[in-house]
Amino acid sequence: MSVPGELYALVERFDRDRDAYSSGRYNEAQARVDIINPLLGLLGWDVENRRGRPDAYRDVVYEDRVKVGGGTKAPD
Repeated sequence: MSVPGELYALVERFDRDRDAYSSGRYNEAQARVDIINPLLGLLGWDVENRRGRPDAYRDVVYEDRVKVGGGTKAPD
């Protein structure tokens, strides 16, 4: 199986900007947008739900908050 050029570009960008990604200013939401979502898309996942599927059938479901004990918090 051949590796798409977009994957090479994603890896090169990650390697080039590694210091920025390791800084305390770079957060999980940014990592999802810049690295994780593009990678999942290259692997065939419908990250943006372009097929218009309901929540139960989506490849990716974003959680806003989860209940933990008596309160709510953002998921990891």
